[in-house]
Amino acid sequence: VIIGFFAPFPTQWFSSGNTGGSMIRILSGLEMIIVYLLISGFYFFLIKSTLAWPVKVWLLLFSLIMILPLGLFVPNMGTFYRMRFIYLAPILIGGMEGLRLFIKRRDSDKAYG
Repeated sequence: VIIGFFAPFPTQWFSSGNTGGSMIRILSGLEMIIVYLLISGFYFFLIKSTLAWPVKVWLLLFSLIMILPLGLFVPNMGTFYRMRFIYLAPILIGGMEGLRLFIKRRDSDKAYG
């Protein structure tokens, strides 16, 4: 699960690659920072969104069921990295909504502060 959702890891962002070089790895690291941020927003989305729980559970299970086999059976990290984003999309979209809810809540707390 960790490889499926969080790879490539920060220790791999600055090493030299065989085919793409270090610039591609730095770019993928920047992209993963955004993914990490959106995954944390997805946790907020699961807790605070007014969307029905069955829909939230479906989003989580769909991504988990589709990404887990990819992380287990795709040996090439570059291929895996490209293949998983279609299945990670529901979490990223939910994460964006979660970040929007978080910012809205933070701004309303400041207004009443």
